Amino acid sequence: MGRSISDRLKRSEIVQPISQTAEPPNSARPADFDLETHFQNSFGVYEGGGDVCVKVWFSAGVARYVTESTWHPSQQLASQKDGSLQAEFQLDGTREIKAWILSFGRHAEVLGPQELRREMGEEVGEMAGRYGKRGASKVGRRSPSGT
Repeated sequence: MGRSISDRLKRSEIVQPISQTAEPPNSARPADFDLETHFQNSFGVYEGGGDVCVKVWFSAGVARYVTESTWHPSQQLASQKDGSLQAEFQLDGTREIKAWILSFGRHAEVLGPQELRREMGEEVGEMAGRYGKRGASKVGRRSPSGT
């Protein structure tokens, strides 16, 4: 089964607190720097430097879960008559939202932008190739268990 964090801590050497803080070399931040403002259009911690409107469809099976949280300050959610949901996010990049969308599997579909839709299609295609038709392993490829 999974290992607890205490198991991983056992691998650490003796840790002692220090009173100094570390700053990376040449990391002078402007006096008016605000971390929250800096990341306000990021879906997580990565900044993309762009301006992207991401639209995602969610099946009725996960719609309630999506509506229970504020995933991003810009999110706009629209419930559909069939119980599904359409979500829209104004982001500065798509790096992190891709993984989030993929976590919903077949219950999510990128509606836009087209570039993100294409990237997701490529990712899902590669994943499908790893599993083969209906879960059969590909010829010449060993399964993760080594069989």
